[in-house]
Amino acid sequence: MTQKKSSPKAITDTNATFSTIGSPYEDYISVVLKGFNYEFKNNLELVKSIDLSSNKLEGKISAQVSCLTGLISLNFSRNNLNGSIIPKIGQLNSLKSLDLSNNHLSGEIPATFSDLNFLSTLSLANNNFSGRIPTGTQLQGLNASVFSGNPGLCGNPLPNKCVSDQAKGSSQNKHSLENNEDDITLGLYISIALGIITGFWVVLGILIFKRSWRYAYFCFWVNVYDKLYVIITFRRHTRA
Repeated sequence: MTQKKSSPKAITDTNATFSTIGSPYEDYISVVLKGFNYEFKNNLELVKSIDLSSNKLEGKISAQVSCLTGLISLNFSRNNLNGSIIPKIGQLNSLKSLDLSNNHLSGEIPATFSDLNFLSTLSLANNNFSGRIPTGTQLQGLNASVFSGNPGLCGNPLPNKCVSDQAKGSSQNKHSLENNEDDITLGLYISIALGIITGFWVVLGILIFKRSWRYAYFCFWVNVYDKLYVIITFRRHTRA
């Protein structure tokens, strides 16, 4: 299991168990892999699968499991295992099926899961895992039931978001609102400036091209000046 070799020939849908027939003998074994039942024929040593499910195993998963780089199926479900998933699980890059459900495992899901490129069947349900589900891997394409029974887990494909994601989203919304306010303020200033310029040139254009309006305009300000001059002069004489 520490070496990578080509997979043996398999025949599906059988209930046969290990047996020997005649001499020389032939090996047969039935293996459930990725939800299907396979019968492996000949070269039984190439069946790289470990199934220790439904026992009473206790303790932590041995770190030496990470040396089984040729392993294609690993099932430790329904035991009493505790501790965390081995950090170097990503070294099992031939793994296609992994079932660690119904144990007492805890901690975060290692980021090295991103190296399990062939992993298509996974179950981590009913443990005590916590933290963010690693992103950028095929994990986001799995059903949420794969991670059920782990209330401390967050992130896709689970519906509950991580606190950091919520804080990031809130920060982005706040930044977006600030940008919108800045845009509105800038637009208001531009509108006021354009209004003043437009109004000024409209009035000035009329005064330039309409002689009668220009004459009336200047007469108006002359009359205003004369009235103010008379009022101010009268008050000065009255005080004197």
